[in-house]
Parts: sequence; structure tokens; C-alpha cells
Amino acid sequence: AKSSESVDFSINAAIHNGIEEGEFYMEYQPQFDMQRNVIAAEALMRWTSRDFGRVGPDQFIPIAEEAGLMSFLGRWALRYACHQLRKIHERMPDFVMSVNVSPVQFGSDQFDRLVLETIAETGIAPNRLILEITESTLMHSQQKTERALANLREKGIRFSIDDFGTGYSCLSYLKIL
Repeated sequence: AKSSESVDFSINAAIHNGIEEGEFYMEYQPQFDMQRNVIAAEALMRWTSRDFGRVGPDQFIPIAEEAGLMSFLGRWALRYACHQLRKIHERMPDFVMSVNVSPVQFGSDQFDRLVLETIAETGIAPNRLILEITESTLMHSQQKTERALANLREKGIRFSIDDFGTGYSCLSYLKIL
């Protein structure tokens, strides 16, 4: 039996190879209104490795974060989802796309600039993008978080909290953010 450490190392190497080989892709989880019309979707990064088959995000994301690859993968996912949103807007101008943001991405000093550049590049309406951040991400670096949230919200970008209730956040603080 392989040790957990050797499996992590193998997956780490496979992630690098997967990036080079284009093995990562996006799936879209639709969201419906009461009349069963698709009105939004959540963009979800997926990976099918040549060596490991389909690898769940709960397996590859922590390893990618540790290896310093999550910023690259997150940037790719955001750009790809926004390009898809642009195509969807040609037929459905009110459609909304949610994109998960890792704590590593959100903690970057350049995150808000990256998001705004992506919106400018793709030409999407900022209010049609929802960034999903975890409750723990909000609580990490409060001053930096408040600055990034304010800057992006000022441009019309919306946020949702993913996995709410799994951390120890204070509702009054979340309301302020």
C-alpha cells in the first residue's frame, strides 16, 4: 500500500502534467427559477488525470494549494468561466455565473486587479459574476479582505458565501463585509 505522502507526491506530479496536457476542465451546475428555466450556473473545476482517472476537487485542490499551483488554476478557471459567460450572454443576457475562489487566490494582493482585468478582457457585465468565497476566507485577513471586497463590490461584482455555517464567523461581521 502506498503511503499518503507518496500518493500526494504522485498527485502533485500528475497535477503539473495535467496542466501541461490540458486535463483540467470546467463543469457547470445549473440553477433554475421556479418555472424551471436555467437562470444561472456555478462553474466547477474538474480534473481527469491520465494516470489517476477522475480526481475529486477535495483531493487535488489542497495539494495544488500546497504546491503553489492554485493561483494559476484559479486564474484559468475564472478566465474560462467568464469567456463562457460571454458566449451565454449572446442568447441569455441576464444569465449569472458563480465561480469559486480559493483562499489562496483571494489572499493575493493582486486578486481584485485580476478579476477586473478578466472582466475587461471578456466584456461581461460585472453584475453577472458572483464570486463564491468560503466563510473561513472572509475571516482570515480581515483588513485585506474588506479592501478587496469593497473594491470589487464597487465595480458591481457580487459575492456569495460557500460552505456557510462550517466555520466560526460572527453574523454581524459577515453583514458588515
